[in-house]
Amino acid sequence: MRELFEFYGILHFEDFSDVCNDTGIYLILFFIILGISNFSNFLYYILIDSSIYNQNKYYYPYLLLCALFTSIISYFFIQYRISLENFNFSKLSFISLSIITFFYFSLLFLIESILIKNFSKNSYRTPF
Repeated sequence: MRELFEFYGILHFEDFSDVCNDTGIYLILFFIILGISNFSNFLYYILIDSSIYNQNKYYYPYLLLCALFTSIISYFFIQYRISLENFNFSKLSFISLSIITFFYFSLLFLIESILIKNFSKNSYRTPF
């Protein structure tokens, strides 16, 4: 999980990454991304499932809103977990990991959308 959340060394803060790996933050972030992605896709394609909202002009803002929500949750979760360990890191570390969760959420949301849209009655208007 460590290599996945470090973008293979592009955004790498050695001490911060060690603390995140040792405390299991990376694994918890993965489950947060997976859970919110599953819930938001289920909400969009199964519960809402309206021909009005199954259009590109509603899909992409919904994706952006859910990704921002996940990113904000991950930022405060990381900050809380690190503060429990009594470490002090710069905000750039927290922000970079939140941005990474934003990108991974968006990717997972798009992949799940391709799979889940088959269960929607109004899927002919969705982006894929």
